[in-house]
Formats: sequence, C-alpha cells, structure tokens
Amino acid sequence: MQKPGSGHSFQTSIDNNVLPPEVGQVLTDNSQDLSLAIPSGMFQGKNLMANATYFAASGRSCRRVVISDNLSQRHYLACTVNDTLWELIPATI
Repeated sequence: MQKPGSGHSFQTSIDNNVLPPEVGQVLTDNSQDLSLAIPSGMFQGKNLMANATYFAASGRSCRRVVISDNLSQRHYLACTVNDTLWELIPATI
C-alpha cells in the first residue's frame, strides 16, 4: 500500500521508521562511522551514531545505528529504501 501522493514505493507501515531526508542524505554521502543530531521528524533532537555502511545480503546498503537522548538509547539497523531514504529496523539484541 502506498501513501497517497507520496511518490515513494515503500509501504505506509514503514513511514514512521524512515529517517528524515536530510539525515538520509548524510548517511548516503558518508560511508564511515559518524555521529549527528537529528534535526527533524519523530527523532528530532536525539543523537544518531552510525557505523560504517556495508552491503547487505538483501542487496541494500545498511548500517548499525544507535539513536539516543539523555535517558535512553535504541539500536537499529538502517537500510536504504532508495538513494536518500533510510529505513530503521529495530535491532534485537
């Protein structure tokens, strides 16, 4: 199911798990470890730490990601949806 008018091919169920486009662009442009503050979206104001990009068996570029604030941290796998959008998949530790 597509989000009406979105023009994206990913499903509505993952819309909330897609990083803001400006963060996706940074992840796409920088394949090494990095850390940044998330400027918008549902994780606005939180810190994102990402490991280096790797090519997953799914055929997508992925990275291990931790999103944190002063009280908590959550672990995710971030994988490309397209050239600049990255989907967050909760990691099971």
